[in-house]
Amino acid sequence: MKKINNKILLVIVLIFIGILMTYKYYQSPKLESNFESLLLSLDTARITKVLINPAADTNSLVKLERKNDTWVLVGGNKEYEVDLLYVKRCLEAFNFLEAEKLVTRSKAKWNTYNVADSSTEVSAYSGNELLVKMYVGNIGFNKDASGQYHGDIFSYVRLDGMEEVYSVKGFLSPNFNKKIFEWRDKTFMRFETNAVTQVNFDYPGDSSFILVKKDTTWWVNGRKADFSKVDDYLFLLGNKDIYMISDTASISDNLLYNVSFLGDTVEFGRIEAWRNETGWNLKSSTREEPYFSITNDENDIIVGAGYFLPI
Repeated sequence: MKKINNKILLVIVLIFIGILMTYKYYQSPKLESNFESLLLSLDTARITKVLINPAADTNSLVKLERKNDTWVLVGGNKEYEVDLLYVKRCLEAFNFLEAEKLVTRSKAKWNTYNVADSSTEVSAYSGNELLVKMYVGNIGFNKDASGQYHGDIFSYVRLDGMEEVYSVKGFLSPNFNKKIFEWRDKTFMRFETNAVTQVNFDYPGDSSFILVKKDTTWWVNGRKADFSKVDDYLFLLGNKDIYMISDTASISDNLLYNVSFLGDTVEFGRIEAWRNETGWNLKSSTREEPYFSITNDENDIIVGAGYFLPI
């Protein structure tokens, strides 16, 4: 009887140890000896296509393709210029993705970290070959020893076909979880502001005027202009981005406004503008397409001569 009791006790101890090890494995994963910190390291030169199903817009598919040594955004049968800075950040994640911590091995925890199949799904291809698919989830901030948050930011990720969820350093979710229009190049106009010597404001009626630089002084309609106001205006337009893009607008011949930026022998850029119901439609000569839109409150482009005069 004593031997039987000892056997039963041994079985109970072994079961307890098994339960304890299972709990530790799934609920309290740390950087253990079987933990592989390097999750992903791809040669980005191989990547020719990136597909993103953003959680921010589950009905859309972001398709980025490498063409002629650059990247384009593909929507339907049309290609759009893409914000290359966004593409660069995207590729950097594929180039080197290292885990800080193994968070969980439990599929039941996927929704907690927003890395289930309905989260932001990112796939990279070389031709038709799938190189990697991963799910990008929530972001968080690391804490110091006192429990206070500090500046180190991390994101949760899960590689397709794996149950493990990892935390990785950086802002991954904002880099991938974007709607289609957010990926488009919002550059409106770029030019070297210091080289501009004349700005022509060709407006309807008798409201046109010319801003001209003589030596180091700016003049408007024969009056000395405020140098700082002119400098601010040129800097603004020479580095102008506009968030709202319109593919359906068309140039109106009625009440067309033109602003041209000229150097001694060259035109750096020209803006065509016409009113719509809420503000302005705009076309930049430095972009083949598209049209842009701003509201009346956002208008810092179509200004009058008095805008440049000293107070």
